[in-house]
Amino acid sequence: MPDIIGTGFIVREDGLIVTNDHVVSVIKKLPGRKGAPDDEWPIQVMYLQNIQEKGVATVFLEVEGVGKRVFG
Repeated sequence: MPDIIGTGFIVREDGLIVTNDHVVSVIKKLPGRKGAPDDEWPIQVMYLQNIQEKGVATVFLEVEGVGKRVFG
């Protein structure tokens, strides 16, 4: 399976991430692991934080759900 890269940003302290509709659409089409529970998502979220004079810290975040919400 090819790597799929999308971008987003954290909008709340509880970790809610907003991304583009095309990213969510692709995520929802990905096959899950055989026998995996419905709430397990076959994706990883990598959070990058620039730390001045030290470099970039990388943290992988667990995905608890994927959904769409239309604003406006």
